[in-house]
Amino acid sequence: MPSPQGPGEQIKEHSRIVVGVDGSEESFRALDWAVGEAQVRDSELNILHAYLFRTVVEDKTPQPFRKDRDVLEEALERAAKLAPEIRTVGTLTEPPARDALVAASLVVSRFSAR
Repeated sequence: MPSPQGPGEQIKEHSRIVVGVDGSEESFRALDWAVGEAQVRDSELNILHAYLFRTVVEDKTPQPFRKDRDVLEEALERAAKLAPEIRTVGTLTEPPARDALVAASLVVSRFSAR
């Protein structure tokens, strides 16, 4: 059981910062901010990229384009350069992006209520 915390202090059980990237410069600025937050909070960084469905003719399985993988890979490399000490997870997810971001950030951390 965690030790009691003071009012408003974070209980560090499962802390993560979630950020979405789409390849735009604005999304990479958001990534830079999220990396800084993950450093300050000693949190995991979860980078999401929602791809549009693409169909592989052979088996009709939806797959992301190579470009989608490249966007996520670029974001992971950028985060690693900025803060190699933080744990970073990358996820390619189905659209819509807003649903994936909400689902990934539902239980980000817990605060004591005194």
